[in-house]
Amino acid sequence: MAIQEDLTIAAQMPGHKDLQPGIHESTDQVIGLAPDIGLIAVSTDPLKAQSSPARLAMDILIDDMQTNIPQLKSKMGDTGMASPGTDCLQESLENINDYLYDLTASRFDTTQSTIANITALQYLNGYLSFTIGSGMNCFLFKNNKLKSISDSVSRPLGGKPNYNSKVQNKAMSSGDILFIAAIDDITMLGEDFIRLTLSRFPDNIDMVIRQLNTKISRTDTREMPSIIICRINQEYNLKKSWIGKLRSR
Repeated sequence: MAIQEDLTIAAQMPGHKDLQPGIHESTDQVIGLAPDIGLIAVSTDPLKAQSSPARLAMDILIDDMQTNIPQLKSKMGDTGMASPGTDCLQESLENINDYLYDLTASRFDTTQSTIANITALQYLNGYLSFTIGSGMNCFLFKNNKLKSISDSVSRPLGGKPNYNSKVQNKAMSSGDILFIAAIDDITMLGEDFIRLTLSRFPDNIDMVIRQLNTKISRTDTREMPSIIICRINQEYNLKKSWIGKLRSR
């Protein structure tokens, strides 16, 4: 489990339990955890290309955000400005798209596209900026309710020259919990069981993953799935921001 001032993260992937900050790879996906800058990401390669576009996408994303987020933090301080990480995340996704598209164009066989699906969540100063890739979902557990944070899925990166999927953002509160997993794995576990388990152990997200693994081991023979759970630890005064002032009127 990774604990920072703003976030507590518990994560696993097939063959690897208790993932620590860094980049982790399995046979079909890459997980990036950078709690020091508030970033969680999952990338997959739907075409299983030899060049590992999922890893390339993750490397670019982590590098971009580790460069830009600390600079942004130093400029804004604790101002609570609205969704400050959104532009940074949008710019990085466009960079990834351009790189993967150019990689395809530089090949002799341009019918073999280099694409990656990416799910990325950037938490900064009380706001979550996010994009949800194909095959994944992210739920918000709040007030004992479990609800998907997005009704839209971003298109793969690298398939077209211009990336026009927009990063979304959402205000967050201390104690909010994010649950990220593949849609198929969420269906296997059951949303009701996930909600019940989170309600039992809201302050022990490691225990939540252990309980989910126990259910899987009793009902299914497949490997433990990739699961990321993130709890927001710090609440910012959103009334300091212009959007917060509008909401308070």
